[in-house]
Amino acid sequence: MSDNQTSIKNIFNEMKNAQKGRREFRIQCPNKPQLILNEVIKDGLFGDMKELFYFETPDAQKEILSLGSSTKPSMDLIFSQVYPFSTQEKSAQWEEILAKTPLAPKVLITRDAEELYLEICDDNPTFLKELEKSKPIQDNHWQIDEVFSKDEKKRYFESFDKAMEKLSQGELEKVVLARRLRLKKSTDHAVDWRSLAENFLTKPGQSFRYLMKKDEKIFVSLTPELLFELTEEDISTQAIAGTCSRGKDSQEDQELFEKLLNDPKEKNEHDIVRREVETGLKKLNLSPKWVESHRPLKLAHIQHISSKLKAEWSGQSLEDLITALHPTPAVGGYPKDKALEYIPEWEGFTRGAYAAPVIVNTAEKTYAIVGLRSGLWDGEKLELYAGSGLVQGSTAQNEWDETESKLKNFTAELK
Repeated sequence: MSDNQTSIKNIFNEMKNAQKGRREFRIQCPNKPQLILNEVIKDGLFGDMKELFYFETPDAQKEILSLGSSTKPSMDLIFSQVYPFSTQEKSAQWEEILAKTPLAPKVLITRDAEELYLEICDDNPTFLKELEKSKPIQDNHWQIDEVFSKDEKKRYFESFDKAMEKLSQGELEKVVLARRLRLKKSTDHAVDWRSLAENFLTKPGQSFRYLMKKDEKIFVSLTPELLFELTEEDISTQAIAGTCSRGKDSQEDQELFEKLLNDPKEKNEHDIVRREVETGLKKLNLSPKWVESHRPLKLAHIQHISSKLKAEWSGQSLEDLITALHPTPAVGGYPKDKALEYIPEWEGFTRGAYAAPVIVNTAEKTYAIVGLRSGLWDGEKLELYAGSGLVQGSTAQNEWDETESKLKNFTAELK
């Protein structure tokens, strides 16, 4: 690869010299986190795309950029679909993102470690010509809507009291209460999906990185949580619950995590999730086994207790798996039905894709991630979402502070 060309430009140059029709190309590339995303940003590519999705795994070895929308599937059947948090919810704000038709690419760019792959799935000359255009990215400058934040904090604390009453009465064992943070643009130009990705997806930490754009709507998620991962043989899932801050060094990190494990409230919260995830798989007549228990999951600003569960898959559909597992007590509550009854009333907003199943199908695996640490640009405002799990012993200020820590993925660099 020449020094003055990026991997993506090189592979598109190969495409120009190839025969027309459905085709694919592969070249060697550096094995770098967010290589595709960073090269798109650096070269100002794909700024006019109306529909696309971007995805990267926590180990940074798999990266996908799907451009356009086609009814012709890719050779590896790559697609993405975002399900609603609750099928009872309806909101025009989320309509495009939660479309019932999966988003499949016209043009697909994939990085598998050191190999970059380009596939033309739908040979539309006009569309391909548009891909050759570069468009500089205009930076977005965001400011927190302080008036909205003040009202939201008041609402959250009032909702916390209602939730604790139900917990003390034994009607609920756990419930996740979420809140919003609204950001305002301090610039006049339109929001660019590449700028949102640069602002919010290039952060450190062991998280899935996901963005979907449908017309003016942009959903972005930097989520640590996997609802399930499906191969031809196995299904694996995890329980993530229990939260503490990161330390200033590895020793303090470990001390904080050990304190977390010894906190009855936090361990109880985690074990509720473990129990229900295991129960969900058993309802599908699977025989799950825990392969990791009570390990630290370290993110940029916080760490969680994480346990991993695995079972031999016997052909259940995506819908069956989602119904059995979603929402886990990590994002909903327990008992599930009671928590889902109270959450919309207490939160006062539609979750949409927040904490919802996000499907990304690849050649090797199907990922069902959970849309946490997420935000929605709806053409007028950017709303960010975070939640925390309430059990008996929770305190309002501690739970609010936990959501603040989770939102630092988005707000740490805001002035």
